Amino acid sequence: MSKLTFTPNTDNIFEFGFMDDFTTVAILKENGEDISKIEYQDEDNFYCFSEQKVYSNEELYKKFNIEVLNCSDDEIKDREVDDISGEAANAAEMKAAASGNPLVMDI
Repeated sequence: MSKLTFTPNTDNIFEFGFMDDFTTVAILKENGEDISKIEYQDEDNFYCFSEQKVYSNEELYKKFNIEVLNCSDDEIKDREVDDISGEAANAAEMKAAASGNPLVMDI
């Protein structure tokens, strides 16, 4: 199994495909689910529907072989994103700019 990487406060853990089967205890509670029989330490723990089990962050990272990359707030603030506002006025142009292939606009 290849190692996945995750950076807290930057990445969204729910973007991993396997997370479709998970939610947080807090969301279960907000949705009115009966959580009285669920053992958890923190409302941010992850609940797996198929296993009917709660995982802490560390347990989830270990289960799915996720390497957690920690970076400081300064490193997050220093990230740069290209400004394509002048280059891409519509979805086709944005797709072409993102792919680096101008022929994508013709598809």
